Parts: sequence; C-alpha cells; structure tokens
Amino acid sequence: MFPIQEFLKHALKFSSLKCFYYTLQPTRHPIERVFWIAWCFLMFLAAAWLSLCNWDRYQKNPTVISLERNYLDWNTTLSALTLCPRPGLDQAAVLRVARYPKDVEKGVEFLNALANWTYPNLGQIPNDHEFEPSLYQQMLMYLRVNFSHNLPNLPSSQKLSLSMTEVGICYSLNSQLAFYADPRYWMSNNWNLRKPVILIHGNPLDVAEMSVQVNDIKVSFNAYLHDGEETIDGSSNLMFPVGFQEAMYLDICALSTYSTEATRTLSVQQRKCRFIEESNLEISPVYSYRLCQSECRMHLSLKLCGCIPYFYRNTGKYKVCGPSGMNCLDKYKERLLKLRDGNKREVCDCIQNCNFVNVWTTRILQGAWDRDTIVRLSLDSYPRYRLKRDIFYSFGDLLAQMGGTTGLCFGCSVLSIFELFYIITMRLFFFIKNKEYMKPIYS
Repeated sequence: MFPIQEFLKHALKFSSLKCFYYTLQPTRHPIERVFWIAWCFLMFLAAAWLSLCNWDRYQKNPTVISLERNYLDWNTTLSALTLCPRPGLDQAAVLRVARYPKDVEKGVEFLNALANWTYPNLGQIPNDHEFEPSLYQQMLMYLRVNFSHNLPNLPSSQKLSLSMTEVGICYSLNSQLAFYADPRYWMSNNWNLRKPVILIHGNPLDVAEMSVQVNDIKVSFNAYLHDGEETIDGSSNLMFPVGFQEAMYLDICALSTYSTEATRTLSVQQRKCRFIEESNLEISPVYSYRLCQSECRMHLSLKLCGCIPYFYRNTGKYKVCGPSGMNCLDKYKERLLKLRDGNKREVCDCIQNCNFVNVWTTRILQGAWDRDTIVRLSLDSYPRYRLKRDIFYSFGDLLAQMGGTTGLCFGCSVLSIFELFYIITMRLFFFIKNKEYMKPIYS
C-alpha cells in the first residue's frame, strides 16, 4: 500500500489548493480538521450552485432585444401580398371533369364545395361522388381559374408565385416561402432549399416611395398582407375582399425584428426563435411560425378524425379526408382554427421567427373601377426604429463568471486546475515509481 495520504499532503502544501491541504494534516486538532472539512464542503456547494445559476442563465436567457434608431443605415422590406381568387375554379373545366361521375350536377356541386372548403369556411360537403380523395389536390390544380395579371415597373425576378394554403390556391408577391407551398414543387418530391429571393426593399436615402401594384385582374379575390418570410393560414386576419372591377389601395406601416449573425451560434432553445432554414417541420423544408401552426392543425385533424385535409403536403404517410372526414372536421372548426380546446391550448411547440415584420394598415381606399381589378400596396412611411435580437451573455461571459466563482470560493485559477491535473497524473506516477525521487521535493 503506497502512502497516498502522505503524497497528497506534501503535494497540496505548495499548491493553491491549501483548503484541502489543511484537512489532511494529522497533527491538527480534530475540531480544526472538522472545521476545514466543513468549510471546503460549503465552498464546494457554493461554487456548484453559482456555476449552475450561470449555466442556467446561459442556456435560458443569453439574448437581449434592444431598440435601434439609426434608420438611415438599414433597408426596409415591403410586406408580402397574397391574392386568393374567389371562386377559385374555372367553371368550364369543372363541367368537363364533372362528366366522369354518373350525375354531372352533383359532380359540379361537389367540386365547387371542395374548392371552398378551407379552414375559414369549413362546412358540410356532399358525399355522393366518385372522386378519389388522394386526387383532390391535383384536380383543384387542374381546375384552378386563370389568374391573369400584370406587374408594372417590377423586375422580372418578381412575380406572383402559386401556393396551396389553408385558404385555398393563392398567388403571392414578395414572398420567400410561396415557392415551397407550390403543389408542383411537392409533386416533384423536392425538399431542397433554393437561393433566397431578393425581396422588394428600400431606404429613405435611395427610394422616396416604395410600392407595388397588380393590374388587369379579371376575377374577384381576397388580399392578404403578411411578412415576406411568413405565409398565410386559416387564422390570418389581415384579409381584404376585392370584387371584380374594383380598385384597392393599401397604405401600411411596419415594425421589423431582426437577429444578428452572432445569434446563429446559439441553439434554438437558447435564442427562442428559428431562422427559416432551421426547419423541423414535416410539411416544409423551411420554417415559419404559421407553417408550424398549420402542421399542428394537420396533426390535430389526424387525431380527431383520422385523416388530414387535402391542402397539406402529404408524402403518402397519412390518409386524405374524404367527405365523411371533412364533415367530421367541421364539428371541430373552432378548435382547429384557434388551436384551443376551451381554455386548454393545444401543444404545438411553435416559436416565432428570428427575423419577422409586423405589418398594419394606416389607410384603405376601395371603390368601383371601370376597368379590370387592381390592387396597390404602398409603404406609408419608413419606420424610424426597429428591434434587434443579439447575444447579451456569451460563452466567454459564462467562462469568466464560472472562473470568478471558483476563484472566490477556492482561490483557484486555470493554473490551479492544471496544477491539480499535474498532481494526480505525472507527480503521482513518479511517486509510485520511485518514492525516493520525490524526497528532495518534500524536504
């Protein structure tokens, strides 16, 4: 048996860890040894508690949102505009498809009811037809109305992108996400991310007025306003109905929140937000808060009625609702829209986007127009401030705090930790190999 206690006593005598050295001296009074043991134990608990507090702060609250006022230094992005035709089907094409069932009249009634069956308009739907539920989405894509339009004074990269949403087939302008909601993209089994679109933006030093206009629309539609890195869903409230041969002018204001590049080094749980490329969704390779809520509705539909509506991306894993399933979902309309069962909120685990823009209207002008329908969206005034999410408590701050804690409780430093490692490795090795080698050090 090697005299390890003797080794530790002499090794710690000349180290900065004298607290432990005093507990190993056999010549001291027992009460004094108990005192040093208790003191070392209390200091260890204090250091552990303070270190855990610092670690908890770094894990749960390392960021801060501050107000920026240097508005001349940044660009303001115009909100996205999404137009959803009503009715959404070409009636001539509907008649052609409706000839396949035995009863043409019932087929037309069902197809029109199917196109209008969206979360804002859930209702009972006829069930006496011969259409396969898995083909609903493809049929509606084939039967969609020709949404002709004109985009004056916009670059060729800006166009209306088709997308399948919870409110039906829509067309979006100035959107990063509409491309990923196109059923043609789904049918190609594509999950790849594309190069981000350059959204319409401006600066008060460069562009006096920022606006977009869609001309020559030959159908009625509902217009939605939303952030360019967001989409619309059944609970979207910035909706404006526009009739045929009407003109609508929308003036908006915006407040943006952005996250610095440094926040990307943090985990999603630490910063409590997601960038669009950090998707954890089953229905999309990109993330947004409303997409997450849509997926939550999809899973809730599956839970309540054993099927999902036709307007979600489905890889064949889930059954698509037929008339009986759609009539079942109609019974839970409020619960699906609000994602709340009475006072109990559904568990969706959806967090906000790291970069997002809150949009609201300041003026709405709408009236009859003797030509095809137009809609114009303008930024009322450039915002004078924005919100910035940045790191307030970094990993370096954590190390500094924990180092200060151990220094306060034990008088330790990085050198002390290295010294302790040296004592229990190299010095112990030489002590065991040749005790005589250590005698000069003890003397």
